[in-house]
Amino acid sequence: MIKKVLWVVPPVALDTNVSGAASRYLQNLRMLHELGVQVTGVRVGHTSELDAVEIDSGHGTALVHQWHEIRLPYLQKRSRFTMLRQTLLDVVRWEYPQSEAVGAALTRLSNEVIPDLIWVEGIDLAAAAKHVPSRKCLYSEHDIAHQVRSIRMGARQSLKERWLLWACQRAEQRILKATSQVLTGSSSDAQKLRQMGAKQVTVIPITYDLIPPSSAPFAQTPRIVHLGSLETTANRAGLEGYLRKAHPAVQRESDLALTIVGDASRVKPPLSDLLRQAGATLVGYAPDLNTALRPGDLAILPYEHDTGYRTKLPLLLAYGQVVISTRAAVAGSMLPGLEDVCLIVDQVEEFPKVLIPLAKDESRRMSLSSAARRFFEAHFTHPCVLDSYRNLLKDLL
Repeated sequence: MIKKVLWVVPPVALDTNVSGAASRYLQNLRMLHELGVQVTGVRVGHTSELDAVEIDSGHGTALVHQWHEIRLPYLQKRSRFTMLRQTLLDVVRWEYPQSEAVGAALTRLSNEVIPDLIWVEGIDLAAAAKHVPSRKCLYSEHDIAHQVRSIRMGARQSLKERWLLWACQRAEQRILKATSQVLTGSSSDAQKLRQMGAKQVTVIPITYDLIPPSSAPFAQTPRIVHLGSLETTANRAGLEGYLRKAHPAVQRESDLALTIVGDASRVKPPLSDLLRQAGATLVGYAPDLNTALRPGDLAILPYEHDTGYRTKLPLLLAYGQVVISTRAAVAGSMLPGLEDVCLIVDQVEEFPKVLIPLAKDESRRMSLSSAARRFFEAHFTHPCVLDSYRNLLKDLL
């Protein structure tokens, strides 16, 4: 008998070269389809978001049995009294005010489709799914919400910000405790999710189709490359930290150029000022990474938190980049052998002492570039995780 899954996603293009978790959504969809599951897709968002983004950018049409939409109204501004009352008495409603309405819409769809499982992508949709009675729910986690918010706020937080951050954490904990199963791509997140009350947590890394080896020539004169949209919190905060703490020393002691691959159209101070001082080249969004990433270039993951790297690390390895990372940035993806194909340091301030010698050592860069590609093929392609998805669904269904 064919199993049915109600698959609930935000209104983003299902593509491997889109910032955020879009490639993870597509990975999950492809694995469900590969395992013979009948997927009914549900897109949830405001009308402007749903109309602005095509359902699947050509990837998901053949993988989804039928598409539905849940269109959200825009919310009115809430009073301080409402904030105080709800953060004390109904913190999930405060943090995810449309969860009950979405949950009611999902209940109606669930009664129509009769799925064996509701699979939701993201914490806000997990908040809605807990209102659907008598259905198993899998929450596919992409980032711990209160951790990302804390990074966005920075070290100096007002009393109100600290209060709302606490509310966000409590809401997240309640949703986790009400969810049957959590799927994450990070082993370090898995540990935190269990500490927050998640009952069952499965770790499956981010994977891709077998990307063809790059046809670009090996970088005889390497660049420092940062991949990712500067709209996301992790990229913005991580790159700003690198530009303050490490790049001035790189500029003093070498002529290494810095190239930013990813949307930077709306970058604001102080990051825009730091990029200008660094003489960075802003490539913008690159539809074809094969033309933007040359084997042997020096790709940096300068993040001081375990976020922002999960979808891009496999891509960088696939395109033969020489990856230099902080230990914190790749803590959730420390597969056996990763330290042999990446250069991992403890602090952002240590980047110059790695980047500058590497730029001069072509043979080592060639060796690391080839090893990176082999590691991608061995660990980060879809066939590597198919059995993990099969076992996950077997336990749930």
